[in-house]
Amino acid sequence: MSLILNLQSWSGDREQAEGLARLICDIEQKPRDDVIFLLTCRFDSHYELDTINYVRSKFPRTYVHKTIRQGRGWPEGPNAMYADSHGYCIERVRNGEWKGVDGILFMEADCVPLDVNWIDHLKAEWDECKRRGKKVLGCWLEVGDCGVKHINGNCIMHTDLWREARQVLMPMSGGWDADLAGVILPRGMPSRLIYSDYGLGKPGYNEWKGCDDLWKTRHYRAVENPLHGQNINPVWLHGPKTREAEYCVRRRLLGS
Repeated sequence: MSLILNLQSWSGDREQAEGLARLICDIEQKPRDDVIFLLTCRFDSHYELDTINYVRSKFPRTYVHKTIRQGRGWPEGPNAMYADSHGYCIERVRNGEWKGVDGILFMEADCVPLDVNWIDHLKAEWDECKRRGKKVLGCWLEVGDCGVKHINGNCIMHTDLWREARQVLMPMSGGWDADLAGVILPRGMPSRLIYSDYGLGKPGYNEWKGCDDLWKTRHYRAVENPLHGQNINPVWLHGPKTREAEYCVRRRLLGS
């Protein structure tokens, strides 16, 4: 089955989003048609044409979507983008345009891959998730981990989830992933490969600790967490608030 890589860019983080898109392409050794790459941008933003063409050189099934819902600020902005792009994906799966697709990986610009085979590793864990009868795979967080119990929004969500939980296509009053926790958690599986380190690189909050910190073994603090006490070595990391993380990945994985 194919995955949708849904990269979502605010107008203010377009440069970082395009850098991430190019990094993902450079990591891939050859073009692959088993993945759909969706470049989502806000209604008042865009992706540069050379970036779009660059992505298509490695992911021939690349699409660009400009959202219709005109949310601004937080949480209206990301909620509108998520709901709009989610609906866009679902419609193309339903009408048969995107055949063989059963999962959407929602990707914010402040993420980085940490392994050259990160997509294949995630697809394998996604298959395990489905075998367990679950429909969401992501970073499971308890109150003791981040202050609110939920699965972080940089997760893989089944394209059929909306059939049993229409809420996933609706705008939310708070952060969409936290607001949907009551729907997602009972249907979710904690990922050992997707991890969120909130605000990593944000001055005064979670200072940048250098390249090696990206690949350190991680642990959950909350004893209630399903993976508490286990070593976590992610291949997809959410949280870098600095472009330095992208440069570190290029040096470590690409030698450049």
